[in-house]
Amino acid sequence: MEFTLCPGIRLGTGTFNVIVADERLLVAVLNASPELQRFMFLYICGSYSRILPAIDASSADFDVRRALTAGQLLTVIKEAYHTIVVVEHDPSVYEGGADMAGPVASALKEVSREALVILSACRQDFLLNRLMRPADRVFHFTGFPAPARATAGSPVYRDHTLYEVPQRVPEGI
Repeated sequence: MEFTLCPGIRLGTGTFNVIVADERLLVAVLNASPELQRFMFLYICGSYSRILPAIDASSADFDVRRALTAGQLLTVIKEAYHTIVVVEHDPSVYEGGADMAGPVASALKEVSREALVILSACRQDFLLNRLMRPADRVFHFTGFPAPARATAGSPVYRDHTLYEVPQRVPEGI
């Protein structure tokens, strides 16, 4: 199973990936992804998610788990049986337990043996640096990517939505 992050970047099963980018990128990618409808998908977040409210998750195989502490996060990760696991980084989960970042990172790497794991964050911090140590790939987007040229039928990202460029209709029809 492969998941297209953006043109030219495909993520596959058996990998632990970290994406540091504006949350609009992940929302646009998830909403445009057919994998979201076809595979068992787990979204893990803390008490507040910046991404989840904007995701169009109408599939019956889309599960959401919230973790308020690092211990809860570790338990949710270890119980994951999904094909795609996305974890939204929330530093408040580690308050009073920053030493849990190592075990959480190890659990993410373990789950990635049989799933595609994505750890997403909108900015890099000390905890994320510890969590990304065992990652297979790290992507850091400094701006919100858009296609180089918008042509008929190509996707265009605006706000939190993926829009299609309308086809040109000849005049006189």
